[in-house]
Amino acid sequence: MDAVAENHHGSASEIASDIQLELTKGGDLIDGKNLDNEEILTVRLDYDSQELKDICPEIHFFGSERNETVKLKVLVSIDPFENYKPVVEGISPAGHIRLDLDPLGSAETSFVSKCYSTYSTLPFDFYLDGRLVESDTFVAVGDTIEMRLNDNGRATLEDNGYTCLEENKKKTYKLTLADFDEGEYVLDEDEVDSNVESELMNRLNEKATAFAAENNFQSTPEFIGNCISTAKDGVDMTDYPPYTSAVYEVDDNDTDSEGGEEKRYIIVYGPVIIEQVENHGKEDVTDNPGDMIQNFNKDDEAFSARMVDSSAEVKRKFASDVDTYNHSLSKNLKIFLNGQ
Repeated sequence: MDAVAENHHGSASEIASDIQLELTKGGDLIDGKNLDNEEILTVRLDYDSQELKDICPEIHFFGSERNETVKLKVLVSIDPFENYKPVVEGISPAGHIRLDLDPLGSAETSFVSKCYSTYSTLPFDFYLDGRLVESDTFVAVGDTIEMRLNDNGRATLEDNGYTCLEENKKKTYKLTLADFDEGEYVLDEDEVDSNVESELMNRLNEKATAFAAENNFQSTPEFIGNCISTAKDGVDMTDYPPYTSAVYEVDDNDTDSEGGEEKRYIIVYGPVIIEQVENHGKEDVTDNPGDMIQNFNKDDEAFSARMVDSSAEVKRKFASDVDTYNHSLSKNLKIFLNGQ
């Protein structure tokens, strides 16, 4: 129904009380009950422009009545969240919900797709612990997300003759490992699969040995200890991802002034272990995740090494980024660093 006034300054309740509404069908006055879909009704508004002007003099009202013919729409009750799951990118606990993606894009008749094709947004807003989820909000496995129908979602209901119960205008969804397209960092050593941990340590050892040979050291590097480093609270984990490191002692080819061998050190950096579901990447993964499996990035580029001249410098390396990282040191590495 078009407006009967130029603007909307003033008391809506006062204006409404002075406007009479009538519904007629086929010329007969009706009470608006027991109507059927597709029926054609005439809506008539009667009002006294002068009385309304007295109530709200700043508003200019037109005429004394308004008539409009309307055809009742077929309203279809739907669950707007049917078949919808949030799309989560990245690795927990630093995942992000995609707010600019229609995951049901191939289903052209879906409610989500209808909204996205019209308004270029999802019909829902997402909340975590009562706060609106933004594109840079971190989400993790176990987080409970509340999805609420937003203004574009309500408009899509109206545009398509849909309706839904009030309780269906929001829904909670608990994120699982299967929701994350890259899995979850395993940052607790007690949760690491011993076979995978052993394989990772072998790769670190191989890198240290190869690095020592490339730098013409004749002795085999001796493993001291290892460490898992994770970004501190408030630090963006996408900019400062977790990593594994291991420290090795190697005999210098030169001798000191007393004829003894000098010690030098190699620090090898590598990935942390990631946990994923067995059916990772498959279309029905959230409904059929399979077993949980652990793995790590085995690409050569994921491993690097550097030479350190003294044990004191090793300690400085671990202390240099204490503002951004927490270092979980193995027992032997902690003893080694505390003794420096």
